[in-house]
Amino acid sequence: TMLPTKYGDKIQSRISDAFDKQGGEFDRIVTGISSKPLTRAEAGVALREQANALKAAAKENTDRLYTETRGLATAPATVDATANLIDKLKVAREGLGKWSAKTKGAQADTVLSHATDIVDEARANGWSFMDLKDARSTIGKMAADTDDGVLKGHLNSLRDALTTDMETTAKAAGDEAVTSWKTAETAYKDRISPETGFGRGGQGYALTDARVDTDKLVTNIFADKSKGGNKIAATRRVVEKDDAGKQVWRDSLAGEVDRMGRAADGEFSGTQFFREWNKLSPEAKSHAFNGTDLAEYRADLDRLSRITDNMKKYGRKANHSNTRNHSTILDKFTPTRVIGGALGLGADLLTTGGIGTASVLTGAAAGAAIDVAKNSGIRQSVNVLTSPDVVKWLTEVPAASVKKGGMKAHIERLAKAVAAASPGSPLRVTGGHVLRNLGWGEDDQNNK
Repeated sequence: TMLPTKYGDKIQSRISDAFDKQGGEFDRIVTGISSKPLTRAEAGVALREQANALKAAAKENTDRLYTETRGLATAPATVDATANLIDKLKVAREGLGKWSAKTKGAQADTVLSHATDIVDEARANGWSFMDLKDARSTIGKMAADTDDGVLKGHLNSLRDALTTDMETTAKAAGDEAVTSWKTAETAYKDRISPETGFGRGGQGYALTDARVDTDKLVTNIFADKSKGGNKIAATRRVVEKDDAGKQVWRDSLAGEVDRMGRAADGEFSGTQFFREWNKLSPEAKSHAFNGTDLAEYRADLDRLSRITDNMKKYGRKANHSNTRNHSTILDKFTPTRVIGGALGLGADLLTTGGIGTASVLTGAAAGAAIDVAKNSGIRQSVNVLTSPDVVKWLTEVPAASVKKGGMKAHIERLAKAVAAASPGSPLRVTGGHVLRNLGWGEDDQNNK
């Protein structure tokens, strides 16, 4: 009666070790992304500080470029486009019916007043290029701040007219001034763009909006993680404009990944990690990890997720002590010893290696591998865990071994999967190694 308990304890010990190795791999990935994973509160502060610094730097850059244009465009500014807009607005205003005049007339009158004041002052005082720029900035802010669609439309029309006047003023000064103007305009448009900069409605605006608590920033960024993850992509476009921003993203991402797999007691939870990791859509994962070496960590996390799923049947605290089949396989079952030999692993690798060695094999497969390795003296390393498919196949060895003809059928299934796999793939390489160590061939019908 003690034999099942004895071997059940051994199995349980190996299973616990396997779960520990998963935790070790998880820690390796997290620290590989960043050695300083941030809490959500810390990440929110870091992201806001980075966004604010980039916003200030972008404004400083556009101001510098416009100042350079001013030095080249020294002639008095023209306001012909703004004057033409006044004429068009007057015609449109006079054409309004009684009701439209009540609901839309005031907005037109407001913009007519602004435009008239600009033209009158510019012509009377001889405005410069920079005076036009300042007026355009003021009108643009008015347009951004209002929720009145009619007023916003008229203000944007005035802003466009001032832009045309700025361009005309630069052209009057020659090609060098025009080139300087275009460079400044490109930088300005990037800065106010909701997609790439800090314009209202974009992620840059959200990151720098002081009304939003920094504690909520990271939660908001990952809010659409089950869908396209567009906020993740937008955040990276905003903050990763320099090396400091790239590091802030890595620190923030490492913290988010760590929370996916870290249970309340601080230990790694494979079940929790599998659940949380798979809440991210493939698109969201791509947006979060694409670029430099982050992509390889995404692949590592995908693989670890599949492994944790495959090992769910071996619950860390499950009762294995009464499983006679396990004790039989560990002690005497020849097919499983063959599988152990197929791994080509020494006992030292099985007990000291990390992810990427067979040390994470559990139950009968690990026991048999140790047994055979001790007797054969083999010391060849195999990256068993580069292929979750091979891991799954190995975890199914105990069940196959106790069925008549089960191991032969089980090996045949692996052979078919290996043959169908792409050349160079983890399944092809690792599975092929297992089959070669078994001495298995397509024409060999004597393997048992």
